[in-house]
Amino acid sequence: TAALCAVTMIGIAMNKRGNRTLYALMMASAGIALIMYSVIRNGGQPLYYGGISLVFFAVWLNGSLLWFAKKIGLMPGQWKGVKTMT
Repeated sequence: TAALCAVTMIGIAMNKRGNRTLYALMMASAGIALIMYSVIRNGGQPLYYGGISLVFFAVWLNGSLLWFAKKIGLMPGQWKGVKTMT
């Protein structure tokens, strides 16, 4: 578990996206802390899967979450090639 967490953190750090990388690293660190606490102290499945969810969203945030959110209209922004209804 620790090795996979380390690989995830390295992968996020290597995919530099400015401030998104910093936020993703902080979110992944919190998720990894939950995972490790759950594994070491037998914290149970909710704690483990909560950590997994945080790590998943951190990777998504650093990769393409903002692009996806803008693409489906959750965030303002103009995208090349997107047609708007007038």
